[in-house]
Amino acid sequence: MLKDIMAAGFKRDWDTLVTIQPLLWASFVPTLYPDGDTTKRPMTDIYCELTDREALRKKCYEQLEEYNNFYTGNRMSLVLFMSAI
Repeated sequence: MLKDIMAAGFKRDWDTLVTIQPLLWASFVPTLYPDGDTTKRPMTDIYCELTDREALRKKCYEQLEEYNNFYTGNRMSLVLFMSAI
């Protein structure tokens, strides 16, 4: 549906704009940096496109570890495949 809307309404081709698929957005994995400078601390709580899949995977495992440390009696042993994330 988005491909059709982009083509009809914006005269833009989806595949030239979306380079990593599936298109994922969230605010829990910081991917934006002040002035685009990756040596600076990333900006947090900003809803943005998740282009770095490795950072996404790492953040999900960090959250799983935090959950398991807090709920020791109800630990979850999960393998987080990208299709599940």
